[in-house]
Amino acid sequence: MSDLLGGSYSISLIEELLPDGSSAWTAVHDTLTGCHGTGRSEDEALFNLSVSREAWLAWANKHRVQVPAPSDFPTRSTEYALRPGVLRTRTAFAETAAMTIEVAA
Repeated sequence: MSDLLGGSYSISLIEELLPDGSSAWTAVHDTLTGCHGTGRSEDEALFNLSVSREAWLAWANKHRVQVPAPSDFPTRSTEYALRPGVLRTRTAFAETAAMTIEVAA
């Protein structure tokens, strides 16, 4: 299990722009079902994801649930949930990044 805790899993980041102009962030490990973190900032969501990942892996180990192997090439992707008329730009990051922009109707 210690090998898994040190491994890397791909991360999806979702930023939702709220009507008051603030953001709500969700960070998800897609391969670890239900493993996610939320926060008012990207950093807070990523920190909460790391806490969630450790708890998820400990639970899976205790209950003998098969855990997906960490990726040799983890990716980080960012999605922005934008309302019509709102556009904010962000800098792409990570070694491999993908960006999807979805506009809510």
